[in-house]
Amino acid sequence: MENVNGGTEATAARKAFEMLRQDTSRAAQRARAPFWYRFGFALAVVAFVRAFGLEGSAFILVTSISAAAAVGLGLVRPWVTKTRADPWADSLALRWGLLQTAAVLVFGAAGILLFTITKEEWVLWLGSVLAGAACLWSSARMENALADSIRENR
Repeated sequence: MENVNGGTEATAARKAFEMLRQDTSRAAQRARAPFWYRFGFALAVVAFVRAFGLEGSAFILVTSISAAAAVGLGLVRPWVTKTRADPWADSLALRWGLLQTAAVLVFGAAGILLFTITKEEWVLWLGSVLAGAACLWSSARMENALADSIRENR
């Protein structure tokens, strides 16, 4: 079972498999959005929720800018990661994404509702910071799930 080069087919196969595994690990790492990207998205969430404490044109301006920032970050993700990997396409990453969405909605809506009732600024700040922290935490889990899926070839 030796090939022409003097090595065994099994050794060549092991080397090829190891190279493939290394390539897959590099691709998985590259597909993950960097921390600054996820932090920027979390800041957009914080700004959006916090905007509900503003009046008139300031409210419109901050909600518009934060929404545009979130959409813009979504659009540039392929450029940032240099891949077309979509965390929303992987089932485990999708679960983390849905959890992220639910947490942002719950913390954000609770902060806005309690602020509307109490008119206490700290309540809105707390709701917005909790929404942003939940977004940052769950986005890290979402990116890890995507990388694991790529690494394990799921």
